[in-house]
Amino acid sequence: MGSPPMNLLRHAPGTPAGPILGLRPEHLPLTPGEGWSLQADTVELLGAERLEHVRLDEAVASPVPGQHFSASPRPDCVHYFDLHTGLRLP
Repeated sequence: MGSPPMNLLRHAPGTPAGPILGLRPEHLPLTPGEGWSLQADTVELLGAERLEHVRLDEAVASPVPGQHFSASPRPDCVHYFDLHTGLRLP
């Protein structure tokens, strides 16, 4: 459900080992200089919205492909799912 769909991440930085982290794109605001280090892969212009495809970067107001930037998930909007059953954890 939802468009774009929820991101499901294994081994996301700063999250507990084991569960899968679920996060909607709109709940990952840009936070210059803090949070996850990301790299923009592609940017899709969808009329009034822009869909950015990024990857967590191991090594910005509007990222462009190839640009590195930071974002932090909103803690009140993070969901965890069991790796084996797929069920949401409390």
